[in-house]
Amino acid sequence: MKFVIHHHVTVPEHYDLMLEADETLHTWQVTPENLEDLLCGRRIKALKIQDHRKKYLEYEGPVSCDRGHVSLYDNGEYRLMKKKNNQTEYFFSGEKLTGRVIFYHEKDTFCLQYLGADGI
Repeated sequence: MKFVIHHHVTVPEHYDLMLEADETLHTWQVTPENLEDLLCGRRIKALKIQDHRKKYLEYEGPVSCDRGHVSLYDNGEYRLMKKKNNQTEYFFSGEKLTGRVIFYHEKDTFCLQYLGADGI
């Protein structure tokens, strides 16, 4: 399966992490500060937002209804490693994110942690 991270220049500026799932992209919004923390291995909060169409796997450009502009930050493939209780672990193979990423979820709250290829 594929993933993409878009840099979404709008107010407020953020990044959209999208995971391909069947015919849609499950999407989480991450602040720029949180993305930096994620890349350093810290656990961050991510806001689950509406699923997106698969065309966004390759899309760069203006967002409809004058909602800013998106550009590619990272993309690649991911695979499910394990899932238990409120924790799902994936392995990402991208240019910037390569390694394990754990999604923790409680009700409507999501946290992500990047462990890298060696598991930090």
